[in-house]
Amino acid sequence: MDGTAGARDTTVQHNFRGPGLVHRILPLPDGKLLVAGSFTHFGNTPALHLARLNPDLTLDFAYAPAGGSGYAPGSSPVVTVTGGGAGSGAVIAANVRATDGQVASFTVTNGGSGYTSAPTIAVAAPAGGGVAALATATINGSGVITAVNLDQHVAGPNGAIRTAVLQGDGKIVIGGQFNSFNGTNSTNGGAIRVARLNSDLSLDTNFNPGGAGANAEVNAIIAIPGGGFYIGGSFTNYNNTSPTARAGLARLLSDGTLDSGFHGGTTSYTFNARALKPDGKLVAGGNFGTTTINGAAYASYDADGNM
Repeated sequence: MDGTAGARDTTVQHNFRGPGLVHRILPLPDGKLLVAGSFTHFGNTPALHLARLNPDLTLDFAYAPAGGSGYAPGSSPVVTVTGGGAGSGAVIAANVRATDGQVASFTVTNGGSGYTSAPTIAVAAPAGGGVAALATATINGSGVITAVNLDQHVAGPNGAIRTAVLQGDGKIVIGGQFNSFNGTNSTNGGAIRVARLNSDLSLDTNFNPGGAGANAEVNAIIAIPGGGFYIGGSFTNYNNTSPTARAGLARLLSDGTLDSGFHGGTTSYTFNARALKPDGKLVAGGNFGTTTINGAAYASYDADGNM
C-alpha cells in the first residue's frame, strides 16, 4: 500500500506463481521479508515455497534455492556428470541469466551413452563466492541424457509452507506440508512438516522431532516465552507412537521433541489459528467438523492441555 489512505501501490508488481498461494509474510530484523507458501516461482525465478525479499520487495538472491547465486553474467560454470552406471561421454553446459547471476537452464550438447540410472549433476560454485546451482538429469530408454533441469525438489522445502514464526535469536520455525528440506528429512536431520531454519535460511539440524514428527500438515505455530512451541494442524499423531496421539494440537520443546506434559486430547480436530493469552493459556481456532467445542469454533487450553 502507498501512503494515500490504504491505496494500493501500483509501482509494486511482483508475481509469485505456481499454481500456489502465499500463506505467510514474516518481517525479518534486517528489514527484509520472508515469504512462504505453495508457490514455485517469483516472476520467472525459481523460488520453491520460500523466498526472501529485500526492503524494496525485489528478490534477495543471497537465498537462491535452485539456480544458485553469484555467477558472472555470461559465464559458463563447469558441469560435472558422475554416476549413472557405466555411462559416459555427456557434455552439459550451464546457462547463466544475465540479469541476476543465476543459472537459468542447461544445454545438453552431448547426451552420452550407457547410463542405466540418472547420473549426478554437479555445478561448480561461483569463483568469486556464492551458492552453487542444483540440477537433476533425465535419461531415456537408450541410456542417453535427454535433459538437465534445475532441481526444485531438493532445494528448500518439498511441500507448501503454511506458517512461520521468528525466534528472538533470528532463527525461523516453519510448518506445513513438506517432509524434507534441502533433501533432509526426519531420519537425517529433522524436517518433516515442522522445521527450524537458521538466519541464512539453511536447515537447523539441532531442531529434530526425534522421530516421524507430525503425521499431517502443520498450519499454525506459536512461540512460548521461555522456550518451546505450540503447533496446530490436521495431524493426529506426533512421532508415530500411541502414547503421543495428538488431536491437531501439540506442544514441542525448544529442540523440536514432543513435550509430553501437554495433551489436548485425541478427538480429531484441525487447528488453523492460535494465540497466547496474558495468563499463558492457549487459544486455538479451526475446523471442528460438524460440532463445536463448548459451542464455539475455538478453544482455550491451560498449560497441561485441559480446556
